[in-house]
Amino acid sequence: MTANTQLSTTLTRPGRRLQRRCFALCLLSVLGMQGCATKTYGRQPLVTTYERENMSCREIDLDIAKTQGFIDKVNQESKFSIRDVYAFFGDLTIGNHMEEHQALESANQRIQDFRQLSEAKHCPAAPPNQGAGKQNLDSAGLTRP
Repeated sequence: MTANTQLSTTLTRPGRRLQRRCFALCLLSVLGMQGCATKTYGRQPLVTTYERENMSCREIDLDIAKTQGFIDKVNQESKFSIRDVYAFFGDLTIGNHMEEHQALESANQRIQDFRQLSEAKHCPAAPPNQGAGKQNLDSAGLTRP
């Protein structure tokens, strides 16, 4: 009877090893998908000293509009998609929310800095929500009515 027990134990060990390897491979695959499922939006850079000193009022307004376009893009891309399902299994979508928050925070900070710069240079007030998609620009980048 001991010989039979030893024989059955010897036969089941390779099966357990295979199960463990399969489980480890599946776990690594899920973790790998999680990294790909987290959305990335990028960041808006801080306003540089060069920009503060050399930008005209028109250039400031254009940069505010570009940054508003970035915000619109982040808001559009942050809507629910299949990548959110994959991210849910990886990190409960925490990574997506953190990425969205940091992208919007960088853009809002840039807009705030440019608005303060615009006030300091006594520029005429621009419309509050100049989105990049809302402007009509010709090929030279000039605003058309």
